[in-house]
Amino acid sequence: MLVKKLTLIQILTVLAFLIFLLFMLAHPTFAQLDFSNRNTPDVPPRLKDLEVIFQNIIRVISILAGLTLLFMFIAGGFKFLTSEGDPKALDAAKGTLTYAIIGLAGIISAYFIIQIISGITGLRLLDFCIPSPGFPPCP
Repeated sequence: MLVKKLTLIQILTVLAFLIFLLFMLAHPTFAQLDFSNRNTPDVPPRLKDLEVIFQNIIRVISILAGLTLLFMFIAGGFKFLTSEGDPKALDAAKGTLTYAIIGLAGIISAYFIIQIISGITGLRLLDFCIPSPGFPPCP
């Protein structure tokens, strides 16, 4: 039985690593980036540069929430499989899976609440834009 558990752990580890590589490390190509007036000593940072920082913060929070959710589901499933009928271990596994499902429901409901508020008010809450002269107007 120990050989099957080690094989399951190895498969889950490789699967989690592949998911991380495929979805979390994707970057836009440099041809899509705008390098005009950037990283030159004579151009100071502008207020418009905060848009990129805000978008990166939202992206990192989303990635961390997804990774945490994935880890909780894997850990809860592993606890459930290895409980071997022990009521305490089974309750701990059910608790972990319950918290993972509650977290998933929280993430999905937060997204839908933002979409509902955006639909009612007409504001685009996830599109952070600072109107600046010399740039196209905010959508």
